[in-house]
Order: sequence, then C-alpha cells, then structure tokens
Amino acid sequence: MLAGHFSDWESGLTVGPDLDRVNVRLAIDATSSREAEAGKSLFSFHSRHVELAGPASYRAIGTFTGPLGSRALEMAIESPLGHTALVIASFAAQRQEFGEGWHDLIANTVPFVGEGEGAPTRQAHAWLIPPALGAA
Repeated sequence: MLAGHFSDWESGLTVGPDLDRVNVRLAIDATSSREAEAGKSLFSFHSRHVELAGPASYRAIGTFTGPLGSRALEMAIESPLGHTALVIASFAAQRQEFGEGWHDLIANTVPFVGEGEGAPTRQAHAWLIPPALGAA
C-alpha cells in the first residue's frame, strides 16, 4: 500500500493524562519518498495485515520499530477521496518510543481540529489543496 522513507510530513498530537502517552496523527506526502539516511528514521511500521475500515479508511496491524525496539501496533490509515498524495496515519504511542526523534515529531506539529471547534487551524501545504478546475 505504501512503502518508503518520507521527508514531507506534518504531525498532530494529543497528549494523554500522564504526558508521556500520545495519540499521533501524521499527514504524509506519499510523493516525498527518498533514500533513507543512516540513523535518521523517526520510526518504521511494517504490516502485512490490512483491512478495510470504511470509505478510504483502513486498519493495519503490524510492527512499530523505534529507538527502543519493536512492538505490535494497530494503525488507522486514511486516504482522502480524490486525487491527492496525502495519506493520514494515526496511532497511539509513548513519548520515549521516539527517542531523539521526539523533537522532530513535535517540531513538525500542526493542530488537527474540525471546523467550528473554536481552536486554531492551519492549512496544509499548498500541494494538498485541490486546484480550481473551472470558475464562472
């Protein structure tokens, strides 16, 4: 479904009650695949069990690997309808599982909120916004 090392991504985080548990939501540009740099991976996730969870939504059960080692993980994968290179990956993790990568994860954070929730919002990169194909 998706393979590579991706350089263009943004994260949304929800911190749990003990400040070390987080829910991670990554917006990944699938066209930003690049050569892996030694020691520069935030984490890896491998799954051979993916099932449909809804329209353009999947549930993947696999293995999360970070600096502390590997563990089983369930990840929600979304691919917005239409022509887009955007893939959304959501999962629960603990802060220490990212090691030094934690700083990269929080430095690239943007709020993910619904419209009308009264919280700040930020548009994704311009390439994520579909162009107007016609106007009157």
